[in-house]
Amino acid sequence: SAALLAAQGGVCAICQTRDKHGRLALDHCHTSGKVRGLLCRHCNAALGKLGDNTSTILQALEYLQRASSPCGRAESPVADLPDDLSW
Repeated sequence: SAALLAAQGGVCAICQTRDKHGRLALDHCHTSGKVRGLLCRHCNAALGKLGDNTSTILQALEYLQRASSPCGRAESPVADLPDDLSW
């Protein structure tokens, strides 16, 4: 939707990048059908591969935070995340 695209500033709701072809996927809850936002193909695929499961996504985040970062970026701890991560 044009309104959603404008509200998101024309970028992916997760990684904040613009698709070079101007395409974003309409992400939705597969149970309720409720639209969640617009995502680039990479973020949309990542959520799908993780089963849209917030526990699995948090476990992936914790894994990445435990792993050494080859880029030397400081990652914020999971404890800093909001308690309500409902989609």
